Amino acid sequence: MMFDPTSPQLLRPKCPSCPTGYYVTRNCSFREGTGFGTKCAQCTDCSAFFQETVVPCSAYTNSVCSSRTTLMPTPVQMTASPSSMWIGLLAASLSLFVVLLLIFFFTWMFCRNKGTFMKLLPLQTSSPEKKDPSPSQSHLLVDVPV
Repeated sequence: MMFDPTSPQLLRPKCPSCPTGYYVTRNCSFREGTGFGTKCAQCTDCSAFFQETVVPCSAYTNSVCSSRTTLMPTPVQMTASPSSMWIGLLAASLSLFVVLLLIFFFTWMFCRNKGTFMKLLPLQTSSPEKKDPSPSQSHLLVDVPV
């Protein structure tokens, strides 16, 4: 819809407003004897599109529509039968027992191998320069009186 600002019904040049149910898409302007009228567009009727109006139409903005929110269905409570609960409890207990048994087994293997490993290592002396004679060579040492 277009309104002419140079219309004889207007006493002085002023921009007309849009009627109810319309909003301004382009405002009018005047230049030395020529003018451009106000351009209006019809407001959107949200209910025609099965939507709800979030922001109503005003003089300069169109309506803002949103899809209607539907109520979420209530969740259904699933109850487990007592036999399935016992099966789950038994499976969890058995799994825990196996894990503890594996931890015990690997700890035992580590401690057992650590003792064997320590026996295979050569003895370390406190200072490498000073060695005590081995027992097999002790018969070679003789005390000589001076």
